Order: sequence, then C-alpha cells, then structure tokens
Amino acid sequence: MRGHLKLLQNHIDVEGILSDVTAGTVVIGVGHIIDQPGRETPRFPNDRHLVEKIASEIKERLEELNAAVGYCSAASGVDLLFAQAMIDRGPELHVVLPFDANDFVTSSVDFEYNALAEWKERFDNVMAGAEEIHYATEDKFLGDKILFEFGINVVQGLAITQAKRLKTELVALVVYDTETSRKQGTGRFLDNWSSANGRLSKIELSEITSKFTDLKPTILGKPDR
Repeated sequence: MRGHLKLLQNHIDVEGILSDVTAGTVVIGVGHIIDQPGRETPRFPNDRHLVEKIASEIKERLEELNAAVGYCSAASGVDLLFAQAMIDRGPELHVVLPFDANDFVTSSVDFEYNALAEWKERFDNVMAGAEEIHYATEDKFLGDKILFEFGINVVQGLAITQAKRLKTELVALVVYDTETSRKQGTGRFLDNWSSANGRLSKIELSEITSKFTDLKPTILGKPDR
C-alpha cells in the first residue's frame, strides 16, 4: 500500500495518511543463520522440525508486537523465517542485502549445496514478496566479512528512521543463543542496540533447541557448485 501512496505524494498528504494507518510497530528481525556445513557443535542445525518451531515462535511474537513494518537481511535461518512471517502477515517488509545478491546466496543462503536448496527457494520468495529491496552496496563480496556488519547497520538505520518518521515504536526481535554465541554478528547487534532507543524482544534459541534430543551437526561434504 505504501508503494501505491508514494505515487500520489505530489497530490495528497502521503505522510499524514501513513502516520494514521500505521497502528503497529516497526520491527527489526535479527538472529542466527543456520549452521554452516562443518560446524562441530550444533546451534541452529537445518532440522525441519526445529525450523518449523522457530518459525512458529517468530510468527507468534510478531502477532504480540503487532508488527506493521519489518526490516531484515535475508540469510538462511532467522532472517528468512522472519521475512516470510512478515509477508504472510501482509504488512510492509524491507530487505537489506549487504552486497551482490548472487554472492549473498552462496555465502549466506545455500552455501552452494543442493541439499540446502529449500533456503534458496525461501530467499527467492522473500525477494519477490518484499515491499522494497535495499543494498548496503551492490559490489561483489570478495570475502570481506565487514560487509555483513555494514549491512546490519543499514538495516538498523533504516528502521530507526522509519519508526521516527511514522512516530511509532521500534522493536528488535532477536532469536539468539546466549550460551554459544560470540561478540559478532547477532551478538554485536545486541551490544549496539541500546543506542537505538528501541525495545528488545528476545527469543532464546537454546530454550527451543533443548527440547530436541536428536539434533546433529550439518555434514554435507564438499559444495555441489
């Protein structure tokens, strides 16, 4: 709907209308990627039942938060589960990629494994269903991991700006394993979040995985591509 209203911005008070119709929150979705092949200690293995449970938890939390606008990246795992849940709800979703889309797929979605093709399908569905796709940069990845941090900073910046513009609450929905995570990725986001003056809504990943007794590391051998 916002996209259609923007086409009329020279004729009507679009900002006023958007402010009136935004009755919910602006939510950033952040969390762990699925375990990359070769990770020795399972944290978020690609187990179908586990993935379904986490997806369900995210959907329930978005309902509680009354999420109206969502911002996230699109890596396999929490990003894509959050993105799909927002699309299913019907509100506005903004996706931020840190660099070239093809490079992002091979580095953060299917890792060039045919066995993880389901995540590439999820990625394609989200890219097609999002209100807008943003790029921190459209350059190639070239192995520089600082681009991932740059990308999540863009996610945060866009969400903060949107919440202020719409005069609504900003919430970070984070799916995180406190026990096994280091101060990078989602952990670094949490360290920086307090400065954004937004609310934190956390789903503890370990509390979910502890209910699954047969989780195993993702071992797929060499990439297929």
